[in-house]
Order: sequence, then C-alpha cells, then structure tokens
Amino acid sequence: MEMMKLKPSFARKLNQQYLSPLHLAVRKGHRRMVLHFLEIDKDLIHAKGKNGNTPLHIISEVGNNNGLLDRFLKICPQSIRAVTIKNRNALHIVVENDRPDVLQVLIQTLYQSGWLDGIGYCKTV
Repeated sequence: MEMMKLKPSFARKLNQQYLSPLHLAVRKGHRRMVLHFLEIDKDLIHAKGKNGNTPLHIISEVGNNNGLLDRFLKICPQSIRAVTIKNRNALHIVVENDRPDVLQVLIQTLYQSGWLDGIGYCKTV
C-alpha cells in the first residue's frame, strides 16, 4: 500500500492475469484496501482488466457482500455504462450471475440518475 502512495501508477499496472490491484482487492473482498485505492485515485474505477472488466463488473459478478457497490456508484454512476469486450455492462453481468441485490441497486442508480424513465425504459444506457 505504501508503494501505491509513492508511485500511484502501480495501482494501474496489470498482473499476469490482466488484473489491477483494485480488481484483485474487489474480488477478494478487501474493503479497506479498495477504499484506500480509491482515495489515491478515484479514476481507478474505470480501470479495465481481463476481457475489459472493470471493478464494477467484478462486483456485479461476485456480489455486494462488503458494501462497495454504493461507494462505487456514488463516486461514478456512469461506470454502469462501461462494457466488456463482449459488450456486456454491469446489468448484463448481474443477471447472468443471479445477483438480485446488486440489480436492485443498479436500477435504483439508473432511475436516480435520470437514465431510466418512470416505466422502466433506459434513456441513454
């Protein structure tokens, strides 16, 4: 962690599996470490790893057990729009992985951001 403070660019480096330190921390459920990375650089939310997955895509896959989803969406609600190399966004990944808790938060964010109209149709996503 100290290394990231001294050389923030290390937080963007991908390992041999094409994952950044933030991707790994999210996947392993290390909440404090994730929050620390985001303190260093909020733009890490947009970091693309293997197959174009962002950290939000990983939360959509593994679930929101550590409560990071709200934090990610508060920092950058537009991250919902990011797509993988297979053109999948967080909503696709949530449905594919049967994560209704995450789906509810994503839809609520879309609605509050004005990207979803009153009857459930997406305006810009």
